[in-house]
Amino acid sequence: MSPIQKEMSTYEVHFSLAKKDVDILRWWRDHEKVLPNLAKVAKKVLTVPASSAKSERVFSTGGNFVTKKRSRLAP
Repeated sequence: MSPIQKEMSTYEVHFSLAKKDVDILRWWRDHEKVLPNLAKVAKKVLTVPASSAKSERVFSTGGNFVTKKRSRLAP
C-alpha cells in the first residue's frame, strides 16, 4: 500500500467531515503530522483563488488583437 493510500485509509477511518464553522486550512495544519501528503495537497488546492479576473483580462486583451481592422494587416 502506498503512503497516499495509507493516509487515505487513516483519514477515512479516524476522521469525520469538518463542521461548517471550522477553518479548513487550520484543520489541515493541525493534522499535517498525521496526514502529511494529504495536507500538502489540501493546502495547494484550497489556496487557489476563486476568481476569474486574470483569465478575463487575458481574454479582453486578445479581443484587441482580433478585430476587423487587424484581420487585414500583413504580418
